[in-house]
Amino acid sequence: VNASPTAVISGATSICGGGGTTTLTISDGASTGGPYTYNWSNGSIAAASNSISTVGTYTVGITNGVGCSATGLQAVILNPISVTSTGGTSSACYVNLNAAFAAINNGTHTGTISITVNGSTIESSICILNASGSGSASYSSIIMQPTGAYTIQGSFSANSLITLNGASNVTINGLNSLTLANTNGSTVAGTGTLLFINDASNNVITNCTVLCNALMAVGTTGGPIMSSTTSGITGNDNNTISYCNL
Repeated sequence: VNASPTAVISGATSICGGGGTTTLTISDGASTGGPYTYNWSNGSIAAASNSISTVGTYTVGITNGVGCSATGLQAVILNPISVTSTGGTSSACYVNLNAAFAAINNGTHTGTISITVNGSTIESSICILNASGSGSASYSSIIMQPTGAYTIQGSFSANSLITLNGASNVTINGLNSLTLANTNGSTVAGTGTLLFINDASNNVITNCTVLCNALMAVGTTGGPIMSSTTSGITGNDNNTISYCNL
């Protein structure tokens, strides 16, 4: 009885938005012996490795030297948030904005930082950007812009989708294409979309649609954009919101 191969696919299973690629490689986990032939679902790629630039699910057949075959299956997903910086790790991509902010807070990216939104995200945790100098965060400025019509959204009660926690010199320019949305219809105070707190200063939010589904009573704190009480020294100063749809 001839032994059948075992299809094993290796390689990064995500690609960066904005033209990223990954390479998937098929091998015979059972080492049944070649010469091997291959058949990838995205064309007649007669090689063990295949460069992937499109999100999707890929199958590949592997046939060993005695004609026995096996098929492997691998999904490739998009990491739509790209980050570049002049210090630290110069370029990386993330599955959502929360992960990108966490990397900045941890000092992975430093100096002048650019965040590019290459696709929509659904945030499962609130996106908190800390002040430079707080913990490992170290940046001089941050700019975030989209490459198309995308939405960053999440559902949070008593919290904001995005919190600038002492963060300063941050610009979010939606280029009339970016929507920020908290979809939670909560009546609880503090439910919002964008929050300035703890001396968040010199920030610019422009050309964005900022939506909040909160249903608080009149006089209850909440809504698309909030400036909160602070434990800082100077307060949340010199923040500019311009040309936004609220």
